[in-house]
Amino acid sequence: MILKAIAKWWAGSKLEEETAHTQALVRRLELAQAEANRRVNAKMAEYSRQIKAHQEQRNKDLKQYLDFMNGQLEITGTYLNELAEFQSFTFICIDSWMHLDLCNQEINIVNEKLNAIYSTTSLIDAYINELNKQAQRQGRHVWREFTSARAIGVTTDFIEATKRSIERSSKNSNDEFNNELNRLKSHRSLLLKEAATLKDKKKVLNDKKVSVMERHEDNKKTLALKYDACIEYWNVIAKKFESYYAFEMTQNDYARRFQIPSATVVDSHIASSFWQLCRNSA
Repeated sequence: MILKAIAKWWAGSKLEEETAHTQALVRRLELAQAEANRRVNAKMAEYSRQIKAHQEQRNKDLKQYLDFMNGQLEITGTYLNELAEFQSFTFICIDSWMHLDLCNQEINIVNEKLNAIYSTTSLIDAYINELNKQAQRQGRHVWREFTSARAIGVTTDFIEATKRSIERSSKNSNDEFNNELNRLKSHRSLLLKEAATLKDKKKVLNDKKVSVMERHEDNKKTLALKYDACIEYWNVIAKKFESYYAFEMTQNDYARRFQIPSATVVDSHIASSFWQLCRNSA
């Protein structure tokens, strides 16, 4: 009985000891779990704060970007309208230049015709002078007057026939000479009339050229103003992109161009080359 009581007491004390140890372990585990939960909740709160701050910053950056792009789109819309007007007016300027060039060609053609007429009349004058000199050298008129005024002392049928033949031949030759001379003078007179008509036409063309040139010069000035407006709008757009992306890290190759100070200069040079091409054609 005593051994049984001792064994029961020993077993009871061991049970209480193990129970106390187990409860201590449970309390330690509960404290560790509570500490872990606290750390997890703190991390969750920190992450939530960071996510919220990142989201707020992201929304702020997105709003700033959208406002920037909307402003750029508004300016770009105006720029595209100016560019469309510039391109349309380029064809108007080319059209006025074509009219001016056509007018110059017509004036050159009239000048060439006048030069040809003046050259022809000079040749006709030289030919008439040469004919007159040739007639004087041959003495047609002197011979005719001499033979008609001086009577022949001895006359025969043969002499009379020869005289009539010479007079007839001289008259025919003189008539041919006069006809040729009159034909040349008539042709010269027609050429001078045509020259007078061409001079009037040239005057009309010169007046037309002045009007066409004034219109073309006005078109060129308007085109230059539209070109300057396009360049001004483009520079504003480029400067804003350059300012926005100057200190931004981006993987966009086009956006990187605005981080280079010479990018605007390069694009302006391209636009300037296009304008110079239009100016040369006009």
